[in-house]
Amino acid sequence: MKLRIIIGAAVILAIPAALYFIIRPQSKNDNSSIDLKLPTIALQPMFYEESNFLSAIKKAENIRSEKDIQAVVVPHHLLASEYIAGMLKRASSKKIDTIIIIGPNHENVSQEILASALAKWKTPLGEVMSDSNLANKFFSEFNQQTNLAPFVHEHSVGAQVPFVKYFFPNAKILPIIINSYAKFSDAERLSAWLFKNLPANSLIIVSTDFSHYLTYEEAEKNDLQTRQWIEHKDASAISHLNNDFVDSPISLATILLLAQNAGWQMQEIYHSNSFNFSLNKPAETTSYFGLEFVKP
Repeated sequence: MKLRIIIGAAVILAIPAALYFIIRPQSKNDNSSIDLKLPTIALQPMFYEESNFLSAIKKAENIRSEKDIQAVVVPHHLLASEYIAGMLKRASSKKIDTIIIIGPNHENVSQEILASALAKWKTPLGEVMSDSNLANKFFSEFNQQTNLAPFVHEHSVGAQVPFVKYFFPNAKILPIIINSYAKFSDAERLSAWLFKNLPANSLIIVSTDFSHYLTYEEAEKNDLQTRQWIEHKDASAISHLNNDFVDSPISLATILLLAQNAGWQMQEIYHSNSFNFSLNKPAETTSYFGLEFVKP
């Protein structure tokens, strides 16, 4: 009789506990149900080319990863995929939970100067989710809401995501794209927000190509000047450049300002031009830099 009473009491006590776990409110740190509801951005041809991707990963195999890399500048032109893979491999020695991808809004889709989105990006390796907590901080600070439209075909983010999934399979992202009407003050504001809100175990990817539509000789000349501005951390001068020098000057200015505030050191790892990657030498070219920013 006593045993039945004890068992009955245990069952009664267990029911509320079981119900709690079934209907409990979602905690602030539990984003699993949010992730399931995120809209999906489909894989686009300009986001991924299989043979190109696999070749880039192969070339990065023997690259030594480094500690304390806080940010990288990489191309988004898939012709230079090996530079993307190489820079992310270098940054892959530590645990990364959040990656902030900053790049141009090429087509100026939407009215926001700075746009972001809560979404999940499809890749051949699986989905890459937005960091909901950090995104909501961004929306609150910049008085915005999630906006999917600018990201559906935006390769400044989409081209990075398969490499992010490969080198940082568990990382979430905060995508930020910047339209062509942005000013130096936008770089100042964004860099200050990043300095204040960067999570632990994070990495910044600045996704930008450099000179566009110039001959190889013209591009080399402009890249020499751009390199000098970068080395002197002249974010103001860079913010006023155009496509002859860089396709996202405010993205580049933002990381230079942030590096100054954070005391990061910059090193150039790669520099080249589409002319060097192409069998049929183009009259109009695109140039690339691979830069890393390291905490000393």
